[in-house]
Amino acid sequence: MQRTYEKFKTQGFQIVAVSVDQGSSDAVRKFAENLNLKFQIVLDPEHTAKRAYQVKALPATYLIDRSGRIVAYGMGARKWDGEAAFDLIEFLLKENG
Repeated sequence: MQRTYEKFKTQGFQIVAVSVDQGSSDAVRKFAENLNLKFQIVLDPEHTAKRAYQVKALPATYLIDRSGRIVAYGMGARKWDGEAAFDLIEFLLKENG
């Protein structure tokens, strides 16, 4: 995810990761530091976002356009730093630019 964020951030691409961990925020902070993650990570121990987006599996990924519409999603692990994902993100950034 970090590689994808770095590739597209100058075009307005953002990542907001949502952690549903119910422990302390220290564990999430340490995880992000260990992986050198630079995108935003928010905590949702009450699972508010999980319910709102009707998440059925973790991890879940939603691509949301600049108007707030869900334009793509994936349940379970996905490779978001490969050419297919890059092509999709480039297309969506141009379509919604």
